[in-house]
Amino acid sequence: MNRLELPNRNRHLNITVIGGGSGNYAVLSALKHISGINITTIVPATDSGGSSGIIRDQYGILPPGDIRQCLVALLKNSQKQQILRDLFTYRFNISHTFLYGHTFGNIFMTTLSRIYSDEQLAIEKAKLLLDIKANIYPIIQSKVELIAKYEDGKIKKGEKNIDKNRSPTRIKNLYLNNKYVINQKAINSIINADYIIFSPSDLFTSTGAILIAKEIIPAFKSTKAKLIYIANLVTKTGQTFNYKLSDFNEQIAKWVQKPMNYIIHNNEKIPTKIAKIYQKEGCSMVINDMSSNQETKVICTNLLNKETYRQKKNDTARRSLLRHDPNKILPIIKKILYLSKDFSFNTS
Repeated sequence: MNRLELPNRNRHLNITVIGGGSGNYAVLSALKHISGINITTIVPATDSGGSSGIIRDQYGILPPGDIRQCLVALLKNSQKQQILRDLFTYRFNISHTFLYGHTFGNIFMTTLSRIYSDEQLAIEKAKLLLDIKANIYPIIQSKVELIAKYEDGKIKKGEKNIDKNRSPTRIKNLYLNNKYVINQKAINSIINADYIIFSPSDLFTSTGAILIAKEIIPAFKSTKAKLIYIANLVTKTGQTFNYKLSDFNEQIAKWVQKPMNYIIHNNEKIPTKIAKIYQKEGCSMVINDMSSNQETKVICTNLLNKETYRQKKNDTARRSLLRHDPNKILPIIKKILYLSKDFSFNTS
């Protein structure tokens, strides 16, 4: 894929991406092909499941999974970088060994964190080794637990337990259990951004885990950035049961106290076979119940990756089968950044 040049400007545009998981991976994989921009991504620090959760609990460091995904997404497309991509995503599969279920990338980041006793410095060292220029900031620099309170009064503590919940009851409130150390560089990247993209991550356990920090609202009040939300493909039982597009939008707008300028929604039908798998879990395609207005432009287009994710047996975390296609995200974001009148969107 060729890099896309933006029109000549006095300075590069600052793009901040907020989210985690495969949605963040897709957005970063698209953005790295646009020149003339400075990329920053803010990731959650509350992952308590799978390999990341085990490492966090045993070594007392920030969970490395989202950081590792960002590093892999931002690698250049060369033969050398493909080897690094294969290396960082390799998950050990010899059962009854202490490495079982861990990825090389998570172990690599854990090792750097132990050497330098500073997770942010470890990220900078990893970027140097991998020739990555973008900024990667965990929102919080200390260990905290995510807590969800549901409409029926029940409470789930820990990202892993919230993620495993299959109840159709909606989350009423989301908060952190301890005082925390905010990553001021993450906050500054919001304030100084020209565009902020909310990636299609788990609404509460990824996006929400970032946006509930008390420093977020003042940062969004200070920023002049345009806000872009790339909508999730499907709902998730236990977090967004029966959510429509407006529900996702309203929740994010509530956290940041600002309306979205652009919402990008997938209008491609999910394959019937995959849809049936999701239906068994109480999940469904996110329905668009919004239309463009003076504040928000709703862009409807095909964002679906034709390749279905195949989860490995030694991966214990809950994964989504469907993913966004970076090649389909790229032209839409490029059009928004160009801000040219001769670009036409399929809006509703």
